[in-house]
Amino acid sequence: MKLGTLSVTWQILKAKIRATVVHAIVTIVIALLSAVLVFCLWYPDQLAFLMEGANLYLLILAVEVCLGPLMSLVVYNPEKSTRELWVDYTLVVLVQLAALSYGLYSTFNSRPVYQVLVIDRFEMVGALELNDADLNEAAADFSKLPISGPITICVDRPTGAVEKNALLLSALNGRDIELLPKYYRHCHEGEVLTVAYDRQRLLSALSALNRLEDFASKLPVGEFSWIPVKSRIGVWVQIFPNESPRKPYYLDFNPFM
Repeated sequence: MKLGTLSVTWQILKAKIRATVVHAIVTIVIALLSAVLVFCLWYPDQLAFLMEGANLYLLILAVEVCLGPLMSLVVYNPEKSTRELWVDYTLVVLVQLAALSYGLYSTFNSRPVYQVLVIDRFEMVGALELNDADLNEAAADFSKLPISGPITICVDRPTGAVEKNALLLSALNGRDIELLPKYYRHCHEGEVLTVAYDRQRLLSALSALNRLEDFASKLPVGEFSWIPVKSRIGVWVQIFPNESPRKPYYLDFNPFM
């Protein structure tokens, strides 16, 4: 009798483990697909980590991948009726989808949309920082927020006294020119590099903080230019290799420290 009971228990446990493994595989596939959205489309080129925009998403994803399959281990039982299993798994899936949707929604709304050249630096602007009223005043090219990473743009500063004063007042209230799409325009060819700093200035900043060895392998071998990038989260730099097929990229270093 005891052997029979043990055999039944073992069969149930094996069925639970199989269900847990299947659930884990499905959860991981969905997690990977959502990660492509976040890290390749919304936050390309390390921006997910530089802007900390994906922190909540990563936390929810970790909980999803760990707790989702564990819920299968708890609720699955081959002795349950099909209807009971449908009810149980419907609830599990709804909970998981709700959590993942919230994480993706928050991450999407925090995504970087514009990298605005202001004098001699980039201001990284997130979707939540631009309101509909300001977007309605922008040129057609900038009235809709991009979803595939930030677009590098320039600004036209006002020339009239009244508009200059209005911009100054707006800046004092926390909304400077980078947050006002009506001043946005496409950059002219080569315009960005005309304000970029040279290689030696960055090397000097790294040396002054005894960080040159830490970043030496991440810098181009030849000449390069760079521009500071500022966001509400922090400051880093964008590197522009002069004679290299490598495209511009970000370096997690604050040159103003």
